[in-house]
Amino acid sequence: GSHCKACEYRIQSEYSGFDNCWEEATGLDANELAKGYAVIDLWNTSKKDLISFLAKQKYRLSDLTNEDLGFDDGAHKELDKLVSGISRRRRQLYQSKGMPTNKKFLL
Repeated sequence: GSHCKACEYRIQSEYSGFDNCWEEATGLDANELAKGYAVIDLWNTSKKDLISFLAKQKYRLSDLTNEDLGFDDGAHKELDKLVSGISRRRRQLYQSKGMPTNKKFLL
C-alpha cells in the first residue's frame, strides 16, 4: 500500500525485504520494480492517488496513463497556458513517460 513508500526494508542488496514483499503482492520481479520505476516513486503524489493506482493494479510508472495523471484529450495544453513553470502533474507525466524530445527546456 501507500505506506510502502517509506519502507525501511527497501535497500540495495542481494536480499531486500521490500522486493520480496512487492514481488509476492504484485507478481512482478525485482527488476520490474527497481527503485525509480515503482509507482510509489512518483514525485509528490498524494496518498489518495497512490491508493487509486494500486487499487487499479498499476505498480510501475510505465503502467500509468495520461488520464491517471489528470490529463485527458489535450486538456493539458490549456493547463500549460495557465501555469507558469512546470505543474506538479506535468512533472509526474514527464517522470512516468519521459521528457518530450521535440521541446527545448531551460534547466
